[in-house]
Amino acid sequence: RDPAGRDGGGGEAATRETPTKNAVDAEKDCPGALGALARWALMCDECAEAIAAKQTRQQQSMGALLCDLASKDLVSELAHATRGATLAEIPPDYDGRVPLHLAAANGHVAACNFLASMGAQLSPRDRFGRTPLYEAVIGRHAACADRLRELGAQLLLRDAGGELCARAKAGEATVLGLFLDAGADPGAADYDSRTALH
Repeated sequence: RDPAGRDGGGGEAATRETPTKNAVDAEKDCPGALGALARWALMCDECAEAIAAKQTRQQQSMGALLCDLASKDLVSELAHATRGATLAEIPPDYDGRVPLHLAAANGHVAACNFLASMGAQLSPRDRFGRTPLYEAVIGRHAACADRLRELGAQLLLRDAGGELCARAKAGEATVLGLFLDAGADPGAADYDSRTALH
């Protein structure tokens, strides 16, 4: 019973009706506890951000290293550097190029084969819209272009007509032929509806 002599309706019900303590009540009961907890949480967030930034820098360094090794056809060094790594998690270089771009641009078939075996994307675009197959073609690396095509790489030309017309105008018969061998449409037209034949 309460002091007025009334029945409280049962202790269990009364307990359920008692409001739970909120953050302000907790701070009153234990001064500084929430402040300390907030500071600790902030420190955890800062540590997590620092770790993530360090990982990003390490991945960027790894990307630059792999691009350099691929450009030099250093397959055994590539194998060592990629041990335990996933190529998809390694960011491209400052121009959006991945190791396969550099291997193809230099005509390194062995490096292309290795990178493909490691699960490298075969037709990524760099910031200029160029794929590894495009790099092999404009570099006049026929064997490398052929191998990339066998692996399933694509040109993905954004302006096939313009590209082919420009090569035809410049008299670059070899590059033009490699573009066609790589799957470019010979009937593709430029902005004036002209084809390479024009």
